[in-house]
Amino acid sequence: MKRTFILGLLFALACGAFGKQENSALDTYNVVWDTPSKNASGSMPLGNGDTALNVWVEENGDLLFYIAKSDSWDGNQTLLKLGRVRVKLKPNPFLEGQHFKQELKLRESEIMITGGKSGEEISLRVWVDANAPVIHVEANGDQAFELETTLESWRNETTELPAELANGVRALSGGPPVFIESDTILPARDNTIRWYHRNKKSVYEMVMKGQHLDSLIAKYPDPLLNRTFGGMIMGEGLASKDKQTLKSSKARKNFLLSVHALTAQTQSADEWVEKLERQVSANTKDIEAARTAHRDWWNRFWNRSWIDITDSKASTGNEKGVFGKYSLLVGEDHNGGNRLSGVIDQLNIYTDSLTESEVADLYAVDRNSTDDSTYNQIKAVSLKRPEAGQEIPKENLGTTYSKDTLIPPQLTMELRLKPARGVVGRLLDCVSVGGRDGFLLDTYPSGENIRFILGEKDISREMKVDSNGYCHLVIVNDAQNGSLKFYMNGVLDMEHIEEPEQGDSFTVARGYALQRYITACAGRGNYPIKFNGSLFTVDIAGEPDTADYRRWGGCYWFQNTRLSYWPMLAAGDLDMMDPLFKMYLDALAFAEDKTRLYYDHEGAFFPETMNFWGTYAMTDFGWGNKDVEPTNSWIRYYYQSFIELTMMMLDRYDLTLDPSFAKTYLLPLADSCMKFYDQHWKRGDDGKIFFSPASSLETWHTATDPAPDIVGLGVVLKRLIALPKDLTTETQRRAWAKTLADLPEIPTKKEGEKEFLLPAKTFSDSNNTENPELYAVFPYRLYGVNKPDLAVAQETFQRRRFKNNYCWYQDPIQAACLGLTDQVQANVIDRFKAKDPGSRFPAFWGAGHDWIPDQDAGGVAQMALQSMLMQCDGKQIVLLPAWPKEWNVSFKLHAPYNTTIDCVYQDGKIQKLDVEPRERAKDVVVMMDAASK
Repeated sequence: MKRTFILGLLFALACGAFGKQENSALDTYNVVWDTPSKNASGSMPLGNGDTALNVWVEENGDLLFYIAKSDSWDGNQTLLKLGRVRVKLKPNPFLEGQHFKQELKLRESEIMITGGKSGEEISLRVWVDANAPVIHVEANGDQAFELETTLESWRNETTELPAELANGVRALSGGPPVFIESDTILPARDNTIRWYHRNKKSVYEMVMKGQHLDSLIAKYPDPLLNRTFGGMIMGEGLASKDKQTLKSSKARKNFLLSVHALTAQTQSADEWVEKLERQVSANTKDIEAARTAHRDWWNRFWNRSWIDITDSKASTGNEKGVFGKYSLLVGEDHNGGNRLSGVIDQLNIYTDSLTESEVADLYAVDRNSTDDSTYNQIKAVSLKRPEAGQEIPKENLGTTYSKDTLIPPQLTMELRLKPARGVVGRLLDCVSVGGRDGFLLDTYPSGENIRFILGEKDISREMKVDSNGYCHLVIVNDAQNGSLKFYMNGVLDMEHIEEPEQGDSFTVARGYALQRYITACAGRGNYPIKFNGSLFTVDIAGEPDTADYRRWGGCYWFQNTRLSYWPMLAAGDLDMMDPLFKMYLDALAFAEDKTRLYYDHEGAFFPETMNFWGTYAMTDFGWGNKDVEPTNSWIRYYYQSFIELTMMMLDRYDLTLDPSFAKTYLLPLADSCMKFYDQHWKRGDDGKIFFSPASSLETWHTATDPAPDIVGLGVVLKRLIALPKDLTTETQRRAWAKTLADLPEIPTKKEGEKEFLLPAKTFSDSNNTENPELYAVFPYRLYGVNKPDLAVAQETFQRRRFKNNYCWYQDPIQAACLGLTDQVQANVIDRFKAKDPGSRFPAFWGAGHDWIPDQDAGGVAQMALQSMLMQCDGKQIVLLPAWPKEWNVSFKLHAPYNTTIDCVYQDGKIQKLDVEPRERAKDVVVMMDAASK
């Protein structure tokens, strides 16, 4: 039996003892690549919450990025890209054979790309302003260079979509032909590129009439017609080459390219252009000030919550570094062949990874003096100068460099050499003969080059020598960051980035941080996050060849959409929840009018598959359907989504106790939805609501008294009634109490001594793979750790019909809520390893049932991990309810009543627990199985 204790005065006194902590591990989760990508599937994400990019460098050295926006709906209610931008540099610094590094810097939310020959390096900083709809590309070079940028559009004419693409427009597929209208690229003016997509047609009226809502058309204006989205590209020192291209008028060392994005519904295209120009003028600011404010926003984001994990039983560092297990030889291979002709004048090893400035100091000393005493002033370790073919003397580092030991992970090797020109030979050899299982440096193929081999990486450089024929080489191995850098004559020439050989704990922690980042990149727009790819869809090999395509189309499915939003609560990312609540609030009046037309009673219902203004997708309602119930049997009687929405809003209110949120979002939506449930079904002979016809989620199409609806209503009605009296009315409370009293019993069954939950009172015709009975565990949390009847819920979980751990399946969350530590640990490891194999970015999760990157998969993994650490019920905060003892963790999460939990659990004990405000420490319960004695 899992034991618990209540944290009281002792922990209250400990609060704050460790001082303020920041998200210190974040930089280790940066994503770094040392080669360009083949196509858009090798892109990195960027975004400011509304405007987002897929960024990559192609093998031809061009920088490309797709631009997406949260509100760029076309006339079919498909979320289109704004376009694609290509940037060319001359000389091209990113071609094969030159140093290349692309890094997503999470803390700053920017992508840094560097490359080029020694002394001719160019860097690109790409970022999307957190405070404005502006994309910036800052280009800086050691030498002057040229820059050209082009807007690329694939919607050059109005086109009928073929069947495989029309299926992605779920709002319309199965009906009349689907057309995508063309983009408009304006004539060149003022050295800018201006373009837009304008909806000259809209399916809105057709959809409304098809769903018997003709009478509401005049009351609710078409939200698609004349919606216009596009932007302007501009840059200092760039002039128009044609209407789609800007080119530098002369070579410079610095360029700033900016792309301004706008979506607006205007009466004319000219009005939209004028609005764009006003927006550009307002957002053209000092770049340094804009970047500082941008970084400030992201710094606040990262420091409001985090989860960092290490494994207490094993090192998380890459102990082998990049060298492998072979002896390090100088001047020959391990068979005594390939001997070097020439002079290695100096060979020095440092037991640290020297910085770029320290390497420059080494070169400066080398050029000015060959006296060892001067040279050794800055050396951490000095080796005896070996002869060609001599193994490095073991006494220098106190380590035996035999074939069974490892080169230290933090290491710098320095060589000053004078090779015999035209003669091939080994410089350093730490690899099997003829193999690629280690590290090699030689003068292959002509003696005029330096060749670097590391595994499958094989790079050759022209050797540069001084007037005396010497070349200065430095190799810096930093295994902690998975990096090996190669310097020639004091200048960085090449960097190899290796994914760290980290344990599962690192994979989970990094996956959590990356998914939270992806959510933030798309979570502050005018519309909710799309579960099927978010704003980061690209053209995928073997699929419809357009970045505008996503499986399941543009409509919202609450069953899927919600999974991006539940983790925002504990993370404290409440600003990102507003677009979800706003979409439903904006559709509330329409939903109430639709309910009166369809069912002749009060209240509102929202379809499970919903166009953002509140109608069904036509594919689901059915073309030519004369009834008011959709022809799609999976969602025909699926109403419970707005019970869960109410649950989420109640949790959101409890976090901050903000009366404005309650009055603006929670109460209008909840009250109307409760009215629907009270009035939609008849009472049975027992006076209880008889839920029939009904379904239990999408799995049991024919059911009575479905468990998710009964459990969900029971939980949220009690919470609504318990709200502060100044927020609700007596009339509301009486109505809610009556509905609560009229609910039937939760369906259960008993076999022997084992009791378990059922998906409904009666059910048949299974058509999907959900476990509706476990909605009592999550999202409604009627059962869980430190709550009554936990054994009933655990038995139900063990008996569940469908056992899955990908996409929208909730098994990991429910396992965490039930305290099943081993299962949820295995589940989150598998989740955060489940990268789509065709994508390069480690948090572009596989499509599962949805699309790439799959936001359901990431959201479930986040929520499961949070629930392993903290579960809240009313004022009670349960810590470490499903946390494995072997994982150390530092986390900061948000709990109800304006509470934050800042905790460090290490080596089986809580080392720090900071509860703010302090008086909330008395409400904290720690599960003893994790927080060991």
